[in-house]
Amino acid sequence: MRLLVTVLAFLALGATPAIAAADVTATATVAAVDVTAMPVVQRDLALAQTFWQVEQPTLAAPCPTEQVMVQPMTDGFGDNGVIVPAADVWAGTVVGQCTIYVSPAMWVAAILGDRGDQYSVCIAFAHEYGHTLGLADTETIPMMGASDWSRRDDPLCAQLVYGWRGSSHPDHEWLAANHLARFHFRGLLIRRAHRS
Repeated sequence: MRLLVTVLAFLALGATPAIAAADVTATATVAAVDVTAMPVVQRDLALAQTFWQVEQPTLAAPCPTEQVMVQPMTDGFGDNGVIVPAADVWAGTVVGQCTIYVSPAMWVAAILGDRGDQYSVCIAFAHEYGHTLGLADTETIPMMGASDWSRRDDPLCAQLVYGWRGSSHPDHEWLAANHLARFHFRGLLIRRAHRS
């Protein structure tokens, strides 16, 4: 609760970013808040790691753990070097580095958001985790596209937020093919058994 109050106070004061547009690791006027240990962060990072182990199994994170910090964003760069206004930047990660920076707006969505926000936050963590693996923004890998969020799909996020019944048929196929399908029957979690 103390962390929530700190982050909400951070928003209420209207803290302005004082970090360079090209360097999310620069010092901000307000200290960044480390939210790495929060359950929602740990859950979404675990889902992101599993997603990328399936999608790009040859990639490995350069660090034993990622750190997630909440801080104001500055203008960022999207696909093909297009400038993205700070108000539209939810998160930022230096390619190949281990710290994911999330905006106060993304953090509020993570802890107070509805299903759509929760799905977007989960997808954002998967995208940012891709940067820790060394992937830059590119439309050639749908999850790594910076401008077209409609192309990003993470079946694990869909299953988490919308459940088996609420996720798409392609998501079901991906989950089943990778032995990650989970569904509930009368309140009990059932893992779909692998059939040989």
